[in-house]
Amino acid sequence: MKLISRVMSFKLENTADQIIFFMIANAVFLFLVSYLQILLDLNSLPLRFWSLTIFSIFGTIFFVYLIQKTTVFSPIAWFIFGASVFFGLGGIAGLLQLHSWTNQLFGNSYQYILNNGLLNGGSVATVLLSGWIISSLLNKYFKINQDGHLCFEYFRNRYWLILISLVGMFLLKIVFISYENYIFQSLLSKILLIQPFLFLMLGVCWGACDLRRKLLSCSVIFFVTASAFIDCSKYQIFLVLIGFMVGLWIDHKDIRFRLQSLIIICTIFIFINPIVTYLRSSLSDPFKEKAIISNLKFDQPIIAARDLILTLPKDSSNRMNLKNNDPILNSDFSEKFLFPALRRLDTSTIQGFLIERYQQGKSGDSMSEVWMLFVPRIVWKDKPVITRHGQELYSEFYNDPVNNFKSSVGPTYSAEGYWNYGVKGVLIVSILFGIILGVFEWMSKSLLYPLLAVPVIFLAFNLEAWFFSTVLGNAIIYTSIYMIFFTIKKRFNFGR
Repeated sequence: MKLISRVMSFKLENTADQIIFFMIANAVFLFLVSYLQILLDLNSLPLRFWSLTIFSIFGTIFFVYLIQKTTVFSPIAWFIFGASVFFGLGGIAGLLQLHSWTNQLFGNSYQYILNNGLLNGGSVATVLLSGWIISSLLNKYFKINQDGHLCFEYFRNRYWLILISLVGMFLLKIVFISYENYIFQSLLSKILLIQPFLFLMLGVCWGACDLRRKLLSCSVIFFVTASAFIDCSKYQIFLVLIGFMVGLWIDHKDIRFRLQSLIIICTIFIFINPIVTYLRSSLSDPFKEKAIISNLKFDQPIIAARDLILTLPKDSSNRMNLKNNDPILNSDFSEKFLFPALRRLDTSTIQGFLIERYQQGKSGDSMSEVWMLFVPRIVWKDKPVITRHGQELYSEFYNDPVNNFKSSVGPTYSAEGYWNYGVKGVLIVSILFGIILGVFEWMSKSLLYPLLAVPVIFLAFNLEAWFFSTVLGNAIIYTSIYMIFFTIKKRFNFGR
């Protein structure tokens, strides 16, 4: 009876908690709609389309209100937005068969969309619930000083310190980019993790800058972004742009401004991927030829991007069936703008492929090397590259053993878990992801958290990444860096 009375008396402490539980209900809704369609053998394309649309729209609304109520750094909020983009819009792209490979894999079958709905709805609800529990427990039993604003106040009037630091890091990268020692490259990448923090602070200082300083800032952003572009690193490009954008959000709390800047970043994300893919296909050696594009004509990447983005498969019967019933999908706007954008977000195809592989007895093994994450490369010089699974999956997915494009594919965290161990794997991955988000959510208002805020935002948002080699591995690195700075702060009484 006491247990029942406690459950009945349960109530959420604040608006942020309510928003999180609304998103959990949104994910459960997606799960139940998919389950009922399988159970009742309903073959309704509009129902599947609108369930994904509702999931995506409400998820985006919850994201906007959650960062208004908490902080723009909130990892749980960015996870919600990532789920809305990759599982909502990505699911719609799969339903419309916008990816040229979807029709070849599944034909006119819609079963993979329902399987994905079960997978993503259940995993998102599990991640959010476990993340909320962990952050609530940590906030209750381990109070943390919510003095993150002191970091912004310190750097707000130190524009030149930020600019000099950015230029120094840019020169450091240029000088040592061709150095072929893998251990050194690994250490250099850890040092460069501070770079997004500097762009974050550049965004914080933007409002107080005059025209001359703003032009200098734009020049630095351009050169650093161009350097990352030449390196074929989408990750570095987005860290720079997201860092600067979130920095602007610190002082600009207007929802319209935040949505506009977010749309710009998402548009860049959509269009930059095929250009980077083209550049990767033109370069073979990861060190010697990484920064050499003199043999490429300027218009070649642009033409490649245009072809990859705007060319839609002509034999997509699913899209045609939906178009006949929906005036929005039948419009010129959808064909010229909406469909090409959605195509870049498609995660349903790879998820459906991996679900089928597991059900055929061809499970993955990416979770078997998780122990290697805890062994630094400086200790184990011959440590295998655990991020190789992306290229291996690309070869298997596209039936390209040679992988001429030297490209990789991300499975999404939920599909990776299912591909390895089925439902048990999804639960393990989802709970671990929730714990990671909960811990970072607890840290998100502390003085030192802005140092890692931007990489953590990308980690929480980019749900198409590999979980064990990327999400968990980076979470361990970020936590270790935070603890190092926390120890230094405590030792020398910084921030008091």
